Parts: sequence; structure tokens; C-alpha cells
Amino acid sequence: MAGKFVCPGVRTVALLLLTIATALCGCLLAGLAWAQPAPQEVPQAEAVHGPEGYEMLEERVRGPFVIGGELTINEPAEVELRFVLNYDPQTGEYLLLEVAEDRAQFFAIVDGGRAPIGLLGEVDWASVLEGEEENGSVTIPFTVRRAEWRLALIVGTEVVCRGYDFQQTGPGIGYQAVGGCEITDIYLQELGDMFFSDDFMWDSAGESTWENVQGQWRQQSLRVDAQAGSMQAPKSANAFSYFGKAQDGRALTVNGFWCWDEYSFQAAMRPAGMGACGLVFYYHDPQNYAAIRWTPKLSTAPDADSLSLIAVKDGHESVRRSVAGGYITQRWYQLRVNACAGLVQCYLDDVLMFSEQIDEFGQGLVGLLAEGAAGVFFDDTELAGFDLLADTFAQAVPGRWRVMRGRWRVANGAMRAATGQESIAAAGCPSWKRYAFGATVKAKGGSAGLVVGYQGVNQYYIFRWADKGSKQDYAGRAQIVIVTPEGPGVIADKPLAKPKAASRRAQVWLADGLITCSLDGQIAAEAVCGDVSGGTVGLYSQGAQAAFDDARVIMLPPKRVARVLKEFADAKTHWEMSEWASTKAPWVTPPEGSNVWWSKGDYWGDKCVRFELSDVGSKSGTVKTIIEGDPKTPASGFALLVTAAKGSKDLRVALMHGEEEVASATAEARSDPCPISFERKGRFIIATVDGQVTIEYES
Repeated sequence: MAGKFVCPGVRTVALLLLTIATALCGCLLAGLAWAQPAPQEVPQAEAVHGPEGYEMLEERVRGPFVIGGELTINEPAEVELRFVLNYDPQTGEYLLLEVAEDRAQFFAIVDGGRAPIGLLGEVDWASVLEGEEENGSVTIPFTVRRAEWRLALIVGTEVVCRGYDFQQTGPGIGYQAVGGCEITDIYLQELGDMFFSDDFMWDSAGESTWENVQGQWRQQSLRVDAQAGSMQAPKSANAFSYFGKAQDGRALTVNGFWCWDEYSFQAAMRPAGMGACGLVFYYHDPQNYAAIRWTPKLSTAPDADSLSLIAVKDGHESVRRSVAGGYITQRWYQLRVNACAGLVQCYLDDVLMFSEQIDEFGQGLVGLLAEGAAGVFFDDTELAGFDLLADTFAQAVPGRWRVMRGRWRVANGAMRAATGQESIAAAGCPSWKRYAFGATVKAKGGSAGLVVGYQGVNQYYIFRWADKGSKQDYAGRAQIVIVTPEGPGVIADKPLAKPKAASRRAQVWLADGLITCSLDGQIAAEAVCGDVSGGTVGLYSQGAQAAFDDARVIMLPPKRVARVLKEFADAKTHWEMSEWASTKAPWVTPPEGSNVWWSKGDYWGDKCVRFELSDVGSKSGTVKTIIEGDPKTPASGFALLVTAAKGSKDLRVALMHGEEEVASATAEARSDPCPISFERKGRFIIATVDGQVTIEYES
């Protein structure tokens, strides 16, 4: 499919050169492989005894879960319903969901006390009962869900209340219906990792996992254009797509599971006409779902030239957010929606178009949307779990932020720390990895900062700064501090630029063993932090009148993998395909008498080259790998020379910048084959041998 946009949403990396000076046995250059872990079966156990008066389920929980069932309302004004979540029989601590009349809220029961861990919600029983009442009662589905640190009660399709907790992990689940209602058909389902992808390259025996709800859908073989008649599917790298159209109304096809939330869903699409295209999410049924709907730029329809978030509730459609900009027909685009606890982000070709909160639907399937008789081609669909944090501190939300040190309060649209002591407030999920955390910070008289990689009271990183005139001993400096059981230590220290305004926008990126910190868009400090790549986030203040606003966490996309193999043999069979389909395709063939192979790609930003050496010690030789080089200037960029000697497992590793050797070390090859990586992380050039950092050079 020539010209198709295929992009998993990852940054690119800089021009890469591989030179094999003396071939060592079995040298292979390969990218990273990302695998989806298989779901684990949860063994059943004897029932956990819970608080008095509760009916406890036999199953024990070990992670995220949903409780589902049917709720029969007899007397709305007398409803009294409670759920015990994560009950710990050793401590007696648990989480409580309480529904009383039309109010619902989550609480933490700790040391005999009760503390709210979410905002009070309201159930509109009149709306629920409208048109459904039979014999004085109504039965509707309900869901209580816990996904990592988030909790929610969903009645019908609508979210009633939310809660936050990452502390209680007990195995017990129970419930009691005290008055005005009955619970039937209750069940417990544990949640696993979410992931699926479909490029629609099914063979004749393949079965589609898509449920076609409305309109016409079919697998489309080969592209549809003037050259299609000359194409052959066996010689096409990606010959198939999914095609949907609707003569009248809207075509919908869906995939996944009813209990999905906190996911990122994307697809490539090529609209063929003047209808509309988009992504469906939080799908319950044809009368209840949310969608991103995109219309053409040149249409004459009233809703033309727009990208919109729509909600279909009980068959009634409304537009919740819309921005200008439509598609051009017969072009490929990538559309992505991130849905997490009702917060929706819409990306077009990796550009954030809008964010909006929507609480009508707390979970649901995903799908594709097409309108018009000309139809839409879809390809490369992908879904993965997703989480984020966005807090403007418009109101205090109990439980969302945990006070780890000092005293904090939400006032006047900001999170504020008390002066005179070191203060930390943390939020998020300990399993978070590869993210950017930012906040707008106003501080006076001391220092302020952000916390990342928080794994406990003695394991985290602080990005902090103190303006000139502060009483801190690092006044006028920006620092990165590592906190361990042995105490804090400064791992980066840089002069602080003069602020341009009373408040600063601070941001920290934590990914792949590197911490990069910025203030007002300028890099302020950077440090290598080994294997640490995740943990919760936090706000930091020391002796300052500090106020934090617009705190946001954005998950970083996975790295893009480019596999460039060593087998540079000519493809004698189907020679016409060798330029793009053989293992030598990514490389420029060297001229006669040279063994320098240049890659054809341009790679910008951070990058990592990984390869393996087999049978180290069997012969002598050198492998030379260059990043950020120029084919016209062989001595440009950074070069890594790995030299082996016959009869020895020791490898000499040298880093060259141009023609100058700037660092060297010796490392033992303990594995066979021995993995080696050569990478840029921010300002650092790093080489590892057998998983151990051998060279770390700040350029």
C-alpha cells in the first residue's frame, strides 16, 4: 500500500553507520523486541472472612478486578448498599464503597478510622427508573472496578463516583444490600494486560475478531488505485486493509471486551469520499458509545472540516468537543484516542488535537467508524493499556495525592506546601514506566521541585531548584538528587537560568535509565539513573511558599525498532525485490574494496544500537559502530570500537569522537553470545557490555 501512513507514535533517531572492520564470528545487529506477557490463571482459595454482616466472595483477588452483577431497585429513597474491597484479614483494613439513597463514595478503613478517597457522587435514580419500572422495581447492571490505583462505580453505563488508592492490597471482596435494593448474579473478574493489533492480513482460513454492528465491512485485498491490477498479493509487504461503508447512517465494527478502560487505541485510515471516519471507544451497544468523528475538509455538510468527540447516549448523539480541520480524501492518516478514567485525548498523526472529560461511559469496547457510500479503508489497528494524570487542583480530591512528608492543602486553584520543612505529595501508580511529568510551579523563599521514580520513602529522585537569594546552600542551582536508604546524593548540578516570570513550567522525563529536567522549555539538568524507569510522581518543596498547578503525567510511546541484519548476501531469487525485501535492503552496498556498510535511514534524537558477539576469544578482530556520522566524512560522529583477542574473554572498548579517543575500558564477555549496546541518552553516550555499563561519556 504505497503512501500509507504507518507510525506507532514513537520518536525517530539519528543517522547510523555500521562499519565491520574485521568480521567476528556471528556478529548480529538487532533491535529490541517487545513481548506481551501471557495472562496468568488465578488459583481459587477458601473464602476470606470479612467484616461482620458482609457476604464475602470465595475468590481472592491479587490485582486489578471488576465486580459485576444486577442491581434491583425497589425503593430509591431507601437504598443502602456497601462493598468491601481488598479486605486484609491480618490487619482488618479494607476499602469501602458506600451507596446511601442517591449518594455514593469510596473510603479507606485504616486503624478503625474512615477516610474518603474520592469525591462524593450522586445517582440519578429518576433517570435510571424512567421508562424501565416494572412491578414497582427496576433491574440494571452495575460494575465496581479497580484498575491499579483507580476505583469506580458504574451504574448502567454511567460513572457514579471514582476513588484513588495504591496502598490496600488485601484479597477479600464482599458486599451487603441493607435496604431498598437487591443484588443478584454477582461475579468477580480479574483484569489482565490489554493488548491487541490487527493489520488485517488474514489468510483464507483466518477468522475476524471484529463484530460488525452496522453498515458493510469486508477485508480489502491490495490497494484500490490505477496500478492495483498489476499488483500481486504474495509480493506485497502489506496487501490488506479493512473497508467499511454505509449507504445510509453510520457503519460500526467493534472489538475487545466490555470491561476495558484505560487504553490507547489507534488506527491508520484512508477516507475515500465525503462521509466521515473515526474511532469508537467505550462502546456498550449501538445506542451507547463514544467516538472520535472526523469529517472532510471540502464537504458542504454543516459539520464539515471538523474533528469531534461525540457521545451517543440512549440513542441521542451530542458533540462534546470539536476543533477545526478536516481530512483530504484518498490520503492515509493515523488517528489515536487515549481513554483513561473518562479523560479523553485525541491525537492526529501524533499531534494532540484536544483533551476532554466524559463520564457517561466508564468502560467498553473499541471500534472503527465509517460514513458514506464511498467508504473508508482502515489498517494497522493497535490497542494497549494506558494511564495518565491530569490535575488542575480546581478542588481537593481526597486520596488522589498522598502526603509523604510535610503538610499540603488545595487552595485557590493550587496545591500548596507549608513552609519551613521538606514536603512531598505523591500520586499515581508505582508500576508507571517511561513518562513525562510536569507542573506549573510558583515558589518563594526556598526551593521547589518534582519527584519521579518514587518507589518508597527511601527510593526516589528529586528535581529541585532554588533561586538566587534563597537560603538553600544550592541557591542559584538546579539539581537532581537520588534518595536511597543510605541517604540523599546529588547526581547532577547546573547553574540556574534567571526566571522570566513569577511561575515556572517544570518538566521531568524518566525513561530508559535517563532523567531529563527542564524549566520553561530549557534543559536544566540531566543524569543517568541506571535501570530505574518508573514509579509514582510527586511535588516537592523545601522551606518555600510553593504552589503547584496543572500537574500532568504523559506516558511516553515505546521505542521504534528497526532490525538491520548482517546477512548482506545478494537475493538471486526474485532479484527485483532485493532492494526492499532482503536483509541487505536497509544498507547501502559499499564500493569494491571497502567493507563499510552505511544504513539508509536517518535517525534523530536518542538512539540505541544493539548487537551480539559470538565465540569471543576464538579469534582476534574489531567491530566498529558509528552513530551520528556522515557518509561523506568517515571520521565524523561517535564511534565505538570493540576489540577481541584470541584466547581471551576480555574485550577492549573504546569511544572515539571524530579521530580522538575520549574514553576506554575493558569488559569481560561472560555470556555467549555477548550482548553489546551503543546509545545516546540525552547528552550522554553510553556503551554496555553484557548488560553492564562500560563507558558513560557526557558530550
